[in-house]
Amino acid sequence: MRLSERELVSLIRRKLARSTASEGTIVGPGDDAAIIAPTPGEALALSTDAIVEDVHFRRRWATGFLLGLKSLLSSISDIFAMGARPRACLVSLGLSTWASPLFVEDLFEGMLKAAGRFGASIVGGNITRSNKLFIDMTVTGHLAPGNAITRAGAKVGDAIYVTGHLGGAALAAKHLFGGRIDRGRLAEVESFLRDDVAATPGDAQVELLSRFFAPPIRAEESSALAAAGICTSMIDISDGIGSDLREVCHESGVGAVIEIDSIPVFDRLPGSLAINRRDMLRLAISGGEDYELLFTVRQSDELRLQRLFQENDLCPITKIGRITPNSEGIVFLDNDGRPSEGFTGFDHFSTKEEGH
Repeated sequence: MRLSERELVSLIRRKLARSTASEGTIVGPGDDAAIIAPTPGEALALSTDAIVEDVHFRRRWATGFLLGLKSLLSSISDIFAMGARPRACLVSLGLSTWASPLFVEDLFEGMLKAAGRFGASIVGGNITRSNKLFIDMTVTGHLAPGNAITRAGAKVGDAIYVTGHLGGAALAAKHLFGGRIDRGRLAEVESFLRDDVAATPGDAQVELLSRFFAPPIRAEESSALAAAGICTSMIDISDGIGSDLREVCHESGVGAVIEIDSIPVFDRLPGSLAINRRDMLRLAISGGEDYELLFTVRQSDELRLQRLFQENDLCPITKIGRITPNSEGIVFLDNDGRPSEGFTGFDHFSTKEEGH
């Protein structure tokens, strides 16, 4: 890093100029605080998240663009998981000496790509020097008062659903951290995502790696569920079903039964990176990074839910279990109906896990 702090701030402000000119931003980067006009009649949602070098990524394979894209998409996912819509973002950066001005420009290019996809603006932040690079994101969103979908509403008897397919991002992380991905393939991933972050690549390995750097944020599905008012609880799957379902159960004061074989796993695997279905199920439960939605609905609303997704041409959804009394805990059942041991979620303070 050869620029002074003032020069670096000027570089970032030039990069963000097109983002902060959006309607509702009164004061953008460069002042003590950003100021945005409130949306009349709506509530404000706030969320923060961080990615850290050697915890969530390795310097040897993470490019600025891919990190910027992933950091903002994963933060925006929390807003959609509440049934809200993202609006403004604040970025706090801890920059290591290895992060060049070009890397920082690419970092914000990735963030702008993610923000622009959902109509959000980057309105400010902070920079500091750090031994390890980190990106700390704060995202605001807006929604109608009383329409938030929290983790705390699941009731005994509710059905548990997930969107999309799980485990692909965790498998990509496993291979990235294991050093089994050629940098040339990562260049292909970046080239593809720079062109269209929402498209599906034709190459299976590029698609798998894209699940890690650009997870399929379920914006339309979140909005449809919020408008329909049929979810009793919802969470995005950042740490695996095992961990995130536990959060819902804790906040709702309930237990759950999950039928392992019903979990939809990502199955478009390149031959050189493929693993068996049982291991993919383990990644879906314990791996994380998918950012799909896990939500609960009353049994009486299940047909309405199916119609909602079919009529609006939304992503696939799968019923994976049901909510049970708190006293029964969280149980994962094999296809023979017997409880299966050893399925947990990601723990940020465990020394045994990498890739989050």
